[in-house]
Amino acid sequence: MTSMDLDDDDIFDEPFDMREIGEGYLKSFCRQTVVAFFNQYGLISHQIYSYNDFIRYGLQRTFDSFGEYEIQPGYDPSKKGDSDWRHAKVKFGKVSVERPTC
Repeated sequence: MTSMDLDDDDIFDEPFDMREIGEGYLKSFCRQTVVAFFNQYGLISHQIYSYNDFIRYGLQRTFDSFGEYEIQPGYDPSKKGDSDWRHAKVKFGKVSVERPTC
C-alpha cells in the first residue's frame, strides 16, 4: 500500500500518496536525514551501542538458550569398580565479562 494518512496535525485533508513526493525530494530527504544522524550520533555509535547491548543482555540470553546438556554415558577408565559408566548434565550459569586490560 503506497498511501498514508498523515492527518496528525491536520496538514492534509485527504490520504497522501507517497508517489507524489518525487524521487528528487526523497533523495534530498534521505541525504539530510543521514547527515543529521551522523552529526548527532557519530559514525560508529550504533556499533558501540549494539556491542554494549550484547555484552549486557545478549551474551547471557545466548547461554541461557542452550539449556541443559546431557553428556552421553561413556566409559571412564580412571574409575574402578561396578559403576564404570558415568552420566552428567551441564547447564551454564551466570556469564560475566571483565573489562579488557592491556
